Amino acid sequence: MDVSTAFLQGLPIDRPRPVYVCPPLEARVPAGVVWQLAKCAYGLTDAPRMWYERVRALMRAIGAERSAADLGLFVLVADGAVILAVAVHVDDFMYGGTATGVSLFERALRAAFSVGPVSTGTFVFTGLSLSYSAGSGRRAPRLWVDQTPYIDSIDDIPVSAARRAEPSAAVTASELTDYRRATGALLWAAGQTLPHLACGSAVLARHFRHALVSDLVRANLTIAAARRSRDLGLRFRPVRGPPCLYLYTNSLAVSLRSSAAQSGWAIFLGSTGGATRPSSSSVVPAGVVGDLLAWGSHRQRRVTHSSFAAEAYSLLQGLHAALGVADVARLLLSGPGGDVLPVHAFIDSRSLYDALTSSATTGSKEVRAAVADLRDHYRLGSLSSVSWLPGSHQLADGLTKPTGGRALRAAVASGWLPLPRDLVTKFAPSGGAPAWASTATVVAAPAPDNWRL
Repeated sequence: MDVSTAFLQGLPIDRPRPVYVCPPLEARVPAGVVWQLAKCAYGLTDAPRMWYERVRALMRAIGAERSAADLGLFVLVADGAVILAVAVHVDDFMYGGTATGVSLFERALRAAFSVGPVSTGTFVFTGLSLSYSAGSGRRAPRLWVDQTPYIDSIDDIPVSAARRAEPSAAVTASELTDYRRATGALLWAAGQTLPHLACGSAVLARHFRHALVSDLVRANLTIAAARRSRDLGLRFRPVRGPPCLYLYTNSLAVSLRSSAAQSGWAIFLGSTGGATRPSSSSVVPAGVVGDLLAWGSHRQRRVTHSSFAAEAYSLLQGLHAALGVADVARLLLSGPGGDVLPVHAFIDSRSLYDALTSSATTGSKEVRAAVADLRDHYRLGSLSSVSWLPGSHQLADGLTKPTGGRALRAAVASGWLPLPRDLVTKFAPSGGAPAWASTATVVAAPAPDNWRL
């Protein structure tokens, strides 16, 4: 559901001085007459804020609580269960819940604002095509999200054969405009439903100012890859058992030519029990069921001089993102009073894996600070477990290499996160072992005696 002329339905304008505007022509106001604004019109810097405060007041009136991690998310709890969840994107509302919760919200929204019709089940929200299947029998409900129409609308960049013969030539002003437009579209698609293209799109964005003809060709190849993936999307299913998050983090090895590593992290929602397959299967490897919730791929802001430092920064950033996602997921699944979702991390750096429970110091002051932060998260239980796995099973590898997203793409499509036989895991002193730990080599990892906050 969307709200018509939303900013004009916000709270009254609150400025020390009045704001006057020329009336529009269709108002047919006599010449020389101006209007004093009573509400914030589009174009004023405080208009979005006054609209948001009006929405927030409405949500408080019906008893809904706001997420601390996502200020556009509200939930309503009754008798210990979530009966309504509302996501607000400016003047667009996406909501769901029980019949009682939905009816309460719709009545309050229509009484407060001038709103449009309601789309249910299958619709487009902020450019994303959503399709919901209720399921029947043994078939579980499913929510499917894709961007097929949007991807089809991305145009190729015209590059003649003569231009392709000079790959190192600088682009013209018009070509740079086309390049920025295409790269922006690819970044949006990769950031919403096509994670395996996130790294390639991020690399294209590095050349926004000084692109070459070779960059135009690379952009067209990425557009073609997006079209081949147009039928892919994100699938969300009910969580069977206690929910948890699976975090995969990785970084591109630091080279002599560049000390800026590419970081990647992927966060999956799964369950700590009952969602595993045995490792004895010769067809399907051991693993867990998980649906991709969030991911990121970008160049690290800090200069790194070792792969260890790059991996430490990637894990720390991925963990911070996972903790925010855990707060949102907890609110949606069980309300504000629900249990915190455990975060299980998977890394392919054995040195970083060992450093999390070691008292030794290594690297520069910044690296030591990052490792100390990770150790505190591990000791306090916000990082429930850390597993080392071979690089071939690192799903975040596809977020650090432009052409390495095959495993990630397969995991998103199947909802199956494979775990190798030689997985090595250690659990936080205050954390519990999930069901998949039976297929791993579990390492006892008590906290060292010299832990410091």
